[in-house]
Amino acid sequence: VIVALGDTGNDEAVQNKARRLYEAWKTDRSSVDPNVIDAVVSLCAKGGDAVLYNEFLQYYRRAGNPQDEGRFLSSLSRFRDSNLLGQTLTHALDPNTIRTQDAPFTVAQVLGNAEGARAAWQFIKDNWDKLVALYPESGVVRMCESITSLDDAELEADVQAFFKERQVAGGKLALQQAMEMQRINVAFRRTQSPALA
Repeated sequence: VIVALGDTGNDEAVQNKARRLYEAWKTDRSSVDPNVIDAVVSLCAKGGDAVLYNEFLQYYRRAGNPQDEGRFLSSLSRFRDSNLLGQTLTHALDPNTIRTQDAPFTVAQVLGNAEGARAAWQFIKDNWDKLVALYPESGVVRMCESITSLDDAELEADVQAFFKERQVAGGKLALQQAMEMQRINVAFRRTQSPALA
């Protein structure tokens, strides 16, 4: 509900409260309900700048537990600034920054970010051979499944053309299902957008 209000609803009061809670959490982690901190960090990332991005990156690198590591790694794909999302994609190619088992999910999350989707798809195309060589087979499959968020007819055609020439090892059926869901999402967007405008 917090993320829906602060992100989808773009509610400034919720966004401001998230920033205040994050500042309080930095000083005293027990001051914020642990069930809320993921939403708080996510909303802060949505409106965050380069300073906050670097702060989150350091929290990820120095995380003392899996919860903080996952929370702050995930946050790096939620910023709106295209340059910061580009940095996240670059980090996904560096196993010293993001482990190869985690990196495909990071790329998938940027693909699911409306501000980063096109850049993430271009990144996948430009670096396909490196990604396939670097990431575990199952991670490549999961990354490719995220094409469902590319709900634009032009991108759908590009995805179809790209995968016509390439195989996803161990993921033929999953890729077919993802492309079918992408087709449905494109059609849904086309039919529903006029009413929502």
